[in-house]
Amino acid sequence: MRCKLLTGFVFAVLASAGTAEHRKQSMDAAQEWKEELWEALSARDAKKSAKLAGKLAALGKAEEAEWKKAGQEDVRALAAQNSAAAREVLLSARAGRFEQALQAFGRLEATCRGCHDLHPEKRPPVR
Repeated sequence: MRCKLLTGFVFAVLASAGTAEHRKQSMDAAQEWKEELWEALSARDAKKSAKLAGKLAALGKAEEAEWKKAGQEDVRALAAQNSAAAREVLLSARAGRFEQALQAFGRLEATCRGCHDLHPEKRPPVR
């Protein structure tokens, strides 16, 4: 339920703002959450890991919707992979499978870097 509420909140914020500044704030928050998630996974803190991974999964879903709306299919696909990796971290950490959670975290990081390397914020919308 919380994940649904968080997802709805993230969707609403992204939809209402849609600005470069807001996107930067969202990505700054995501970076903070990833750093905290790495620490929580390293400490084998299942509850904190699951909470942070849930935030990242919700943000990934919101990003997926935004990039779909902008007609950026390659970026949308990365956002979908990002969200799926975050969800895998959440489920693995919740089950106490920290090695799997760390592997999924690696995929999460890779999709973040992949999107950054594309610089989609500099592209015009395709629509």
